[in-house]
Amino acid sequence: MHRALAIFLAACIIAVATAWDAHVADREAAKIKFEGISDKIVTAVSENMAAYEQVLRGGVALFDALGEVSRKQWAAYVEALGLSTNYSGIQGVGYAAVVDPTRIPQFEQRVRDEGIGAFTVHPANPGELNTAILFLEPMDWRNRRALGFDMYSEEVRREAMRRAWKTRKAALSRRVVLLQETIDDVQNGVLLYLPVFRQDIDLTIPGGVRQNLKGFVYSPFRMRDLLSGVLARTDSYSPNIVRIEIYDGPNAKPEALLYDSAAVSNPVAPVQDAAYVAEFKILVHGTTWTIRLNSLPEFERQAGLGAPLMIAIVGLLLGALTAALFAVVNIGKETAHFIADQLTAEVETRKRAEEQTRVALRELAHRVKNTLTIVTAIASQTVRHSENLQEFEDKYRTRLLGLSRVHDLLTAGRSYSTDLAVLAEEVLKPYKGDHEESLELDGPSAVLSPNTAIMLSMLFNELATNATKYGAWVNKKGRVSLSWRISASDTGDRMDIIWQEREGPPAMPPSRKGFGSNLIKFSVERSLRGKADAVYAPEGLTYNISIPWGPADSEEGEA
Repeated sequence: MHRALAIFLAACIIAVATAWDAHVADREAAKIKFEGISDKIVTAVSENMAAYEQVLRGGVALFDALGEVSRKQWAAYVEALGLSTNYSGIQGVGYAAVVDPTRIPQFEQRVRDEGIGAFTVHPANPGELNTAILFLEPMDWRNRRALGFDMYSEEVRREAMRRAWKTRKAALSRRVVLLQETIDDVQNGVLLYLPVFRQDIDLTIPGGVRQNLKGFVYSPFRMRDLLSGVLARTDSYSPNIVRIEIYDGPNAKPEALLYDSAAVSNPVAPVQDAAYVAEFKILVHGTTWTIRLNSLPEFERQAGLGAPLMIAIVGLLLGALTAALFAVVNIGKETAHFIADQLTAEVETRKRAEEQTRVALRELAHRVKNTLTIVTAIASQTVRHSENLQEFEDKYRTRLLGLSRVHDLLTAGRSYSTDLAVLAEEVLKPYKGDHEESLELDGPSAVLSPNTAIMLSMLFNELATNATKYGAWVNKKGRVSLSWRISASDTGDRMDIIWQEREGPPAMPPSRKGFGSNLIKFSVERSLRGKADAVYAPEGLTYNISIPWGPADSEEGEA
């Protein structure tokens, strides 16, 4: 009897200890999972706000390219962006012009003549700078309410506009109530500004050109609409497991609340009852946001925080059984140890999975920034060499599709790299058509890093386009040979690439430097630190390209 009691007491001790270990392990695993979800949410908010800046930069580029932009041209540009599909949460994309206070009546009449009846600059208070919202698309009933408003007359908006003006960078305002709001469904709002400058001749200053402020390209955001769209695309997020609060400023003060994912009609647990709380401070275009995340009861249920109680109950039952049936006491002990080992292994597995997720998120942020840089460069160069908006759209779409095909190649494998022969075959396939003999590839196996692959794909795409329009592929007999070799030199290994066109029309040097020349300079000389020489001969064009060469893994840090 005493031995059975001792076995029962020992079993109770083991059960309680195991339950406690499981409790500690589950709490740690839940904490890691919560931190992973929080990191994803904060990263999504930061990256989406950075992406929205590119929309404004496209508008500034339009003004730089055309000088004066008409209402129709602005509407066409915004429509091409596909805001509702690609940039959910943006209330619109607008332009606020700087207005001479002495010519406001003439300015108002000119806008009314464009079909905007009852257009008035308001409030009519001359100050340091007078502005008026001239364009705001899409022109729905909410946005129409804002036309003519002098945003510089309002303190919060003026601070952001002045910051954008003086720093020449995108600037986000503090919390405001947008003019688009009515008495129903009122939301907090913010505005993102980017200045537009015009170049005026002034021979009294060095360079002879003075850049004067012309206006602001801007976007208003309704915070609930904006964050709902961002969070809907964020992996692992659900409003039932995490509550998100965003505050305007470095402190989480109630009066500075910008956004709260908790709906009024669906009360959630107060902040002080949350098992896990995380707080981040991020800088968004010059303005600090404080993001607070709180776990909800559903998160704790999914994390299995009730499992230790069940383990304790099972342990006690096993202890009682072993006390009654002394013959199976050893089996009971082994079962308890097995359960403890399984729980420990599960915790380790969760830790490794969360660490891999963090690494993947950092890699994704790195790739997105690289891609945005390339897309911005393509847009800037295409605008500079386009005669009109339609030509810009056609060229820009074609070059982005080429970039997309390369990303498909890179993401097809697990290493985010590709072989040069596979890359060249995929990029040049649309150009050679059904004539296999029109393209010859020759060279050793060479695995490219992502940055090198993207730059070379842009180069091959541009060379193939020129060959189709002016070179060997103008006729069916034309042939293109693409070869590469890797050689050693005193300064390190180099890859020499030769693009050679034959049996086409004679190659003539271009009359002016266009997009292709700038692209080669960008992709070869600037991004890959190499050099490229073109030879124009009667038998055809030859491009000799030389770039530093190293294993794909060593180049990855430069991407």
